[in-house]
Amino acid sequence: MAKEERYDVIIVGAGHNGTTTAAYLAKCGLSVLVLEERPEGGGAQETVEPIAGTRIQPHAIGNYGGSAPGWEQLELWKYGFRMDYNPRNEVPFDTGRGPMTRERTVQISEEDQMGWAKITGLLGEHMFHKELLRATFWTPPHPSYIELDENTIPYMQVYKEYSPDMWTKEMLEWTMFDLLDQYIKDEAFKVHQGYIANVSGAFAHFPGVAVPATE
Repeated sequence: MAKEERYDVIIVGAGHNGTTTAAYLAKCGLSVLVLEERPEGGGAQETVEPIAGTRIQPHAIGNYGGSAPGWEQLELWKYGFRMDYNPRNEVPFDTGRGPMTRERTVQISEEDQMGWAKITGLLGEHMFHKELLRATFWTPPHPSYIELDENTIPYMQVYKEYSPDMWTKEMLEWTMFDLLDQYIKDEAFKVHQGYIANVSGAFAHFPGVAVPATE
């Protein structure tokens, strides 16, 4: 970089966070420089070819945020990005791929499948799964003078609007298992979902994280 070059912001690291931050800042009109020691950017979003002709995304968990608003806000479609976002894609619960126990692989009942779909906003004429995820993970912090309660926390408002029969202010005190107990009967399924929550960072047995852990 020449000494006379000047930028409003310099970002070190062209991984997902670095490139996304740079894109937002540039969209706001700032001049941004991104520095990366590797020959390509992308970090956790990279595509590699470990065997000729076989392309994989070794860190595909980076796309966990499929419903994130950034895909539209940054107008990535202008640069060739395409996403097939359909949370109603069938999950093969009935093909022996349910939770595993010491005795066997558990088949998930249709009742529990519907219970899970209800919790996650996949039932009804209007799916609200995307709204629920965005209200849980992609909302700006409230100003310090606003009290966080059942009337101000975004995901509570999503349930109130789209699934009022589920809404209860006690949800803010529940663990994930408290929430699952309302709609899921099979204990193996609950433990399986609790494990997924734990490895994703929201512990299923912690009070007050029922919705963040489930989503």
